[in-house]
Amino acid sequence: MIPPRKRINLKDPGIYSTSCNMDYSEAEYVLRLIMRHKPEAFIAKGETEKSCGPCQLTAERETGKGAHVDWWVYDDSEPQRYFEKEDQE
Repeated sequence: MIPPRKRINLKDPGIYSTSCNMDYSEAEYVLRLIMRHKPEAFIAKGETEKSCGPCQLTAERETGKGAHVDWWVYDDSEPQRYFEKEDQE
C-alpha cells in the first residue's frame, strides 16, 4: 500500500533553504539518493559564509535534525568560493 502524499508546508522556512550536513555520513546518504541526476552530484566540503546568507542549525527549529543546517543563500552571492569538491572513494 502506498502512503498518502505529505502536503508541503509553505510556512516552513526550511523548504526555501539550501541543505547542508555537518555529519559526513548524512551527506553520503543524500548523495546516494540523488546520484541518478545529471549533472552528476557530488559532496562539497567547506563552511557556510555569512556574507552569502544566513544559516541555522535545523535542530534550533525542529527536533531530531541534529546535524542538518539550513542556509538561505543570497542570489548575488558566490558560496562555491567557500567549498571544495570532496574526493569520492
